[in-house]
Amino acid sequence: MPTSPSQTMAADDETSAVTIQSPPHLIKAKTQLKRGTADAMLEKAEALLSGLISEYEAILDRDIRQLRVIFDQQWSQMPRRPDASHALFTLAHDIRGQGSTFDYPLISSIADHFCKYLERVPLDAQRGEDIAAHIDALTAIATRKIRSDGGPVGRAIVAGLHRIVEKRTTATSAVTSELHMLR
Repeated sequence: MPTSPSQTMAADDETSAVTIQSPPHLIKAKTQLKRGTADAMLEKAEALLSGLISEYEAILDRDIRQLRVIFDQQWSQMPRRPDASHALFTLAHDIRGQGSTFDYPLISSIADHFCKYLERVPLDAQRGEDIAAHIDALTAIATRKIRSDGGPVGRAIVAGLHRIVEKRTTATSAVTSELHMLR
């Protein structure tokens, strides 16, 4: 029995030979490390990311300013609130995802709570002071460039925002339950 990738087999009734060829292992060739080690590649990636941090910080500042503009100019008008809330959510979602990538876990955590607030609290139950608290927290952390979990102060901020989300969702759930009982 031939052991090479190409095998030749004689046909029973014919004098011609059949050749079976195995396809090359393209994935294996693409995934092999050519030079350097995984550690060197990781160092290179980290160096590239650190070079992008100032660009990220500029984008973060722009996105937070945009949150403030949407809130100040659109959210308070009930007919515009659905679109404004969606725009706030989209920006907060982007901020949440990018924060962890660029070593801003507190920014990501605050943006995560903001997303949960916008998702879980109905438009008519959302409060301006709650939204302002989230935007103010993002502004404070970004302005001070706090690239950690913020320690005890950061944990207190996140806990406070968590309480806001829980308070509004619990109150909304209670009202919804009462309405269902009345039906």
